[in-house]
Amino acid sequence: MNKEKNYQSLLQLSEQKWDKDTIPLVSISSITFNHASYIKDCLDGFLMQKTNFPVEILIHDDASTDGTSDIIKEYQEKYSHLFFPIIQTQNQYSHGIRGMSRRFNYPRARGKYIALCEGDDYWTDPYKLQKQVDFLEANPEYAGAAHQSRVMHQNSEKPESLFRNHIKTVIEMNEVLGDRLFHTASFMFRTEIVQNNTLPSNITAGDRALFMLVAAHGKIHYSNEAMCCYRKNDSGISTWVTTELMEKDLNIVPWIKKIRPDFPKHRYYHFIHYTIMRFPKTITKGKLINHSCWYIYHSFYQFPKNIKQVAIFILYELPQLWLKTKH
Repeated sequence: MNKEKNYQSLLQLSEQKWDKDTIPLVSISSITFNHASYIKDCLDGFLMQKTNFPVEILIHDDASTDGTSDIIKEYQEKYSHLFFPIIQTQNQYSHGIRGMSRRFNYPRARGKYIALCEGDDYWTDPYKLQKQVDFLEANPEYAGAAHQSRVMHQNSEKPESLFRNHIKTVIEMNEVLGDRLFHTASFMFRTEIVQNNTLPSNITAGDRALFMLVAAHGKIHYSNEAMCCYRKNDSGISTWVTTELMEKDLNIVPWIKKIRPDFPKHRYYHFIHYTIMRFPKTITKGKLINHSCWYIYHSFYQFPKNIKQVAIFILYELPQLWLKTKH
């Protein structure tokens, strides 16, 4: 993505006028729930985007109770040609519905590309969409694009930081199997990928499944420009995730192998079994034994290069995990 490219003549989305029947090139997908304190930053980040193409803004609000939906309605009334919200009257999540973007936003997206940003995050670069679209239009072998993100630590004295420090510019399947290299609010991908394939419903890590699906269809371009802000709060996944919820992500493998038969399943299983052992605070000794055995088994996919890593796990990490497990 060329920083030097001149975009000065572009208009903000809030100032653009397109014919009523014009099909957008980009569909912004945003899901919200009780984001009243943050949602204006998010929506203003959409409106400030400067592009040479039309955009639609698809929002799904899951029956917020703090006034988030009222704020969304205000924006819709002012920019009815841009905002297309679904505002639930009953909370879907409490009724067992998962995957709000997959269920409510992706099917109605008309754009060639979908850009993601949840209601408590926001974009900071007015040319973010233009830069990503320019790259994807010029490089059809790429299925998606992402970029660096600033992290704002909520309810904490930690200084602002960057999401990840790495120098990769091309991200492929192997790089999306483990810890994330980019934040969801930075991601844009080709709409046809999610409209022609069904994302799984029986998993916990929906973002990881999406990244895998996109990577199964092509490379992902990464820019080290920080063009969005991720608000990180104290109610992150470590505060509520259970062993059982994380075990659901084992279901990703049979799903993705139908789409990408050469999917490196042992590499992913190796990562997920290790994560299940270390992440939840509620793992039992029985499950610890089970996942440690599977972790060691799947470690053989890179044997003997990782023999030192496996030895360290057996001799040092596993005994410590056992002592921390209460039952």
